[in-house]
Amino acid sequence: MTITFALLGIVLQAAANGAQGMIKGCVTDKSGGALPGVEVVATNSSSQTKAATDSFGCYELSSVRAGTYSVSATLAGFVTGKREGVALGTGRTVDHVDFALCLGGLAEIDWVLPGGLAEAWKRADVVAHIRIVATNPVPSDCPTNDYLHTAAVIETFKGTLNAPIGKTLTFRQENWASERTPYAVGQRMILFLAATQQGLRRLAGPYYVFLMNGDEITSFHSPIKTDGVTPADFAARLRALAKEPNVP
Repeated sequence: MTITFALLGIVLQAAANGAQGMIKGCVTDKSGGALPGVEVVATNSSSQTKAATDSFGCYELSSVRAGTYSVSATLAGFVTGKREGVALGTGRTVDHVDFALCLGGLAEIDWVLPGGLAEAWKRADVVAHIRIVATNPVPSDCPTNDYLHTAAVIETFKGTLNAPIGKTLTFRQENWASERTPYAVGQRMILFLAATQQGLRRLAGPYYVFLMNGDEITSFHSPIKTDGVTPADFAARLRALAKEPNVP
């Protein structure tokens, strides 16, 4: 009798293990970069299972009971991603429960500030004097309110082989803390831009655009002082940087 009950227990345990399944997937940022250390949680009314992504940004939630789950992916600095209605059958594996996380609020991001004009110049792939001719919001599933601008190029101070500059250029204005509205059509400015696979974008932070209004040039909270500097003087400083052999 004891042996019979022992065998029955083994059979029931095997059946219970067979009823458990697995949920798998990977987590990236919106540009496709792997995100390690993301907490992934599968939850329903009766159970909760957790795991963390590995160095490749992938995870496995094992020993999950059959049922329908809400799966979330959480990492500091990013908006939590959620997948609802993930159905797991008895003893099955649900693969490709993937997430592409958006960057979180602007307050959570540490901007890299330039120490001066020469440092800002080094960080930029393109520095140009432009005039905005068109502007459009960028459709996105991330809460960014970004804008894509088309601009006429008045003068190019710095360009790269990866970002050839002609008579016009387009660039993305990301929603930095001090710039809640898009640039106006007709606005002239000197921009410091980064070349990316998605095209030109403003360098991170509100410190790499210098607006021209008549004989004044201004920047948003920039450590690069522009008080009393005319647009012509500022352009002359950039032309001088372009001629310096040790400044890339």
